Amino acid sequence: MVRSDNLAEPCFDVGYEGHLRRQARLGLEMTPAQRLHWLETKLAEMRALLGKARPDSVVADATRERAKDSVDS
Repeated sequence: MVRSDNLAEPCFDVGYEGHLRRQARLGLEMTPAQRLHWLETKLAEMRALLGKARPDSVVADATRERAKDSVDS
């Protein structure tokens, strides 16, 4: 985060608007090919996290319970 020693001058990254300005500035500094590469990298990172919010054992237990309930019905 960029901080200013002059209290009259606001910090660049303060608040939501500062965050948006920083993102826009970073995007404008990249070429279209670099932005596409960045996007593809982020999407791959997010796909790797898909379904990782719960431990596998919890998911397996819930699946087993649903299968058991459907057989009992």
